Amino acid sequence: MSSNSSKPSPGLWQPNPYANYPGPDHTAFLASAATATEEDESDPILAEANARATARQIAFFRSIPWCAALLDKPGLTIQQAESRRLNRTALDALCSRTLNQPGAIPAYVIFYDPNEGLSSSHTSSSSDDKPLPLITQVSSLVALGPLVNGWTGICHGGIIATLLDETLGQIFAANGRHGRLPGKKAAAVPVMTGYLNTKFVRPVRTGTVEAPRVILVTSRIVRHEGRKFFMKADVRDEKGAVLSEADALFVMLKEKL
Repeated sequence: MSSNSSKPSPGLWQPNPYANYPGPDHTAFLASAATATEEDESDPILAEANARATARQIAFFRSIPWCAALLDKPGLTIQQAESRRLNRTALDALCSRTLNQPGAIPAYVIFYDPNEGLSSSHTSSSSDDKPLPLITQVSSLVALGPLVNGWTGICHGGIIATLLDETLGQIFAANGRHGRLPGKKAAAVPVMTGYLNTKFVRPVRTGTVEAPRVILVTSRIVRHEGRKFFMKADVRDEKGAVLSEADALFVMLKEKL
């Protein structure tokens, strides 16, 4: 059977995402990651690997009509989640390695409006007197394969809680990227989950390695009080039915870990 290279396919992903690392020896790359403590963001090979991974995942979602309709809205930023990026450390290993497999979560991108809340009176950077408004909503598209099953064909509840927590956390990554977190040193200080109350409404179905099932996860900041951010998130299927919900508290730490 001949393949059509013009159509994106879940088969683009390799069993080990680091097998696509365009260097001479991805095994050595993984070995070095076990002891590395800092990521070299200037590494051109690593940057190329992440660019390829991002393009493949976005192409996969654009091949699905209901996902394409979400991504085609004007002005959106669409990218791999920060936690999904390949790196030389053990940082975010759960999403960037453990779940980054064809049978688990072969595709995961986030999207949001970077101009949310901005007007002509706002400058490109915040100040103590006039901070920029927060980006309050980030959504993610996530492909689910059989390796995240609990019951056959149904995603494990712990994975659902993880994805809710993940997408909630991506709000802070987005705000940090655009200089919109409150406080002069906020971008360098971690924001961590204080609580995550999850309600499972309906089973979240998974797919196969060849045809993973896609869900939409949307997170929102409801309000914030100083270092505390009160938030909500939900998981929906392709028809918009709510499958799971969460309310959460995220807290900005006073200093680096």
